[in-house]
Amino acid sequence: MDFSFRSLLIIAALFRLILIIYGEWQDAHMEVRYTDIDYIVFSDAASLVASGKSHFERSTYRYSPLLAYLLVPNFIIHRSWGKLLVSAADLLVGFFVHCILKKRKVPEDLNSYCVAAWLFNPFTFTIGTCGNFGGAVDSCLPLWKRPPVLFLCADGSFCGIQQGHNSTVLCVVLLPVACNSALEQYEN
Repeated sequence: MDFSFRSLLIIAALFRLILIIYGEWQDAHMEVRYTDIDYIVFSDAASLVASGKSHFERSTYRYSPLLAYLLVPNFIIHRSWGKLLVSAADLLVGFFVHCILKKRKVPEDLNSYCVAAWLFNPFTFTIGTCGNFGGAVDSCLPLWKRPPVLFLCADGSFCGIQQGHNSTVLCVVLLPVACNSALEQYEN
């Protein structure tokens, strides 16, 4: 059966949406929760931020402040906002796989199989739909080595969005490592 990249992406997005809805049901009706425990910690921190407090008032929050701010819509739109965000990042990785293989002139059939291997991998879709931000970090890494992309700012100067992106990746990936090391030393 031949699937276009667009078809694969749409089916994968619908599949993730169904899993997020199922996860909400499981969390409400079963003893074992579908939602990742870290997602609950991130959401609690986002709740504090939304109410004008510090995300670090959540005693177990040892992550980038950016994650707390990204999840503020959990309390404005829906509590699954972050799961949708992570699932979208997971789909973005599928898009990167497609683009990289297309650039390397991989035959379309093989390209589709490789993209499907990512999009329908049980680990990747389960990790994303339960609210684990590992997939979001995965979506940042392919951009790490790209040359700066320039765009024209309102004042007529050129700004590099890649530099801003690199700073964001550092904030999400390395800041928690540094904070955890410092907190471990403090606790000992």
